[in-house]
Amino acid sequence: MSAQLTTVAQNVKLPSILLKPKPGQTAKSGQAVTSLLVISTPHPIKKTREAWSTAAQEHLLSWMKETGNYDRYSSASKVLDGKQRSSGETKVSISKQIVTCLAGVGVTKTDKQVRTKITSFEDKW
Repeated sequence: MSAQLTTVAQNVKLPSILLKPKPGQTAKSGQAVTSLLVISTPHPIKKTREAWSTAAQEHLLSWMKETGNYDRYSSASKVLDGKQRSSGETKVSISKQIVTCLAGVGVTKTDKQVRTKITSFEDKW
């Protein structure tokens, strides 16, 4: 996708906040601009979210089923008896390890996506 450059107007007066003066000069409100350059793209850029495939979910579940993995994740940074208890790991650090494991089998996800999916699994159980 390439941007299109268009000169839209000449000798237009703009508020000083929109003006970019040359180094050493100051912009004044109402100052005339000799030309205005607008950069536009043909389509707005949208963030796309790739849904979890069945295979990706199975890989995550198999990681969770391995002995001790889910226990490590679920006990990370818990509050017990009003005090913060931690195994020394955080859910973020463990989810980053999961991202690395998933990348090894060709699944690309962020640590936030992994934590959200695990929470989704927990809510369904």
